[in-house]
Amino acid sequence: MRGPRKSLCRSLADSSPLTIEDHTNQHFTSVARRTKFRLKLVFACQVVRDRTMKYSAQIKPISYLKSHTAEIVTQLTETREPLLITQNGEAKLVVMDVQSFEEQEQTLALLKMLALGNREIEQSQYRGAADVFAELDKEE
Repeated sequence: MRGPRKSLCRSLADSSPLTIEDHTNQHFTSVARRTKFRLKLVFACQVVRDRTMKYSAQIKPISYLKSHTAEIVTQLTETREPLLITQNGEAKLVVMDVQSFEEQEQTLALLKMLALGNREIEQSQYRGAADVFAELDKEE
């Protein structure tokens, strides 16, 4: 062993009846857990990135929308990726399938509720769970 791991094992060996090999195994187990967590995190970020809109691949002029409407509807339903429509080179609107739109609206509603809840907590406008349950028991 060399470097920080050697000094870590030496200091741990002085304060514990475990051997240096035990501490080394614990160190590698800890590293393995952190690595597994990092891999999960990287995978989760990759999934989120893959599900986000790639604007460069989904930009079409308004004339394309006019002439390929049925094809666009099929594509949006299958891919569930929004389509950015431009007019005179400027982004003007986004077209998306209904299911994606509804999910987005539900997500926004949930985020608004969470923000409202956080604001109420910051302003101390909340009651403890025990008080709420006691009040519910009285009503029965």
